[in-house]
Amino acid sequence: MRKFSTFLVILLVVLIASLLFVVQNGSTTVELRFLWWVIPNVSVGLSAILVFLAGVVSMWLISLMLYIGSTARYRREIKERDNIIKTLEQEKSSMKGTQEAKAKEYENKVRDLEFKAKNLEEKLKAATTQATGATKKEDREVKESPQNTESQQPEEEKPKRKGFFRRNK
Repeated sequence: MRKFSTFLVILLVVLIASLLFVVQNGSTTVELRFLWWVIPNVSVGLSAILVFLAGVVSMWLISLMLYIGSTARYRREIKERDNIIKTLEQEKSSMKGTQEAKAKEYENKVRDLEFKAKNLEEKLKAATTQATGATKKEDREVKESPQNTESQQPEEEKPKRKGFFRRNK
């Protein structure tokens, strides 16, 4: 806004200066020539006003063309950025989709591994029960055998040591 107000002040000063020129030189007449046109007996003040108005109109047309060009450039840049944003959003959604697919794949793998772990736990329990059953059976056989009953002497219980890391129960 400050630039516009400065522009208006400068324009007003130039307008006042040209009006002073017209008032002071209004009675003098001259012949105007431009390329093949000739205009006889034109007052200097009128010619100055015509030149000033021609300059204003030409500057307005130039600024209008620059404005149109810059807005076209800005619109082009906005379209390019919109296209970039659109492609990035598509990439994001596709990445999100692949991440969701990978997450589902990992969830399925985790379920499979949990299922396998449960099966292995069941097999381990079955194996330990079989092994403990077999060892109990062997222990009974060893205890019942006549050789071991005589040769085995009951061991004396060792007194529990009191130590730094041991507890007395």
